[in-house]
Amino acid sequence: MFKFVSDKLKFRRSKTCKEHTVPYNGKLIQDFEDEHLTIINLFKQIASVRVDIGFNPLLDTHLSEFKSKFQEHLIIENLELYKYLEQNFDGNSSSEAITNAFKQDMNDVASHISHFCTAYESQEFDAKKLDDFDAAYHEISITLNHRFHLEERELFELYKDTSLEKG
Repeated sequence: MFKFVSDKLKFRRSKTCKEHTVPYNGKLIQDFEDEHLTIINLFKQIASVRVDIGFNPLLDTHLSEFKSKFQEHLIIENLELYKYLEQNFDGNSSSEAITNAFKQDMNDVASHISHFCTAYESQEFDAKKLDDFDAAYHEISITLNHRFHLEERELFELYKDTSLEKG
């Protein structure tokens, strides 16, 4: 996964980045919105293979795919979206504060998701673990949907606004 991200970023840098700055990418927001849908669908697949009692190896597969895609998304988001916003909001303390708050919040979400995936990989489910899984799954579902909606409504608009200011 990380080689793919590395190759993707090298390709983008080789085409557009001569001074180690991140250029505006008119496709970035649509790419992120598409990734959000993919991540949500991967997360839903986890519930589709949840077992009542026992172990299901498909659950491990879906947890791993979800976690990997989410981590890939975060890396690109940090390197392209946040870096771009930070370089364009240099000196604008309120915009920097908003960007930093989003970044910190996403790091918290990422930590929670990583913990969830790790906690339920290769696990035998009994009634107690099943209840814990269901509660954690529900909490992440709400958090992830809320976070993506907030990003798309606020953070992506900041990104789009920077292109209007320059254009």
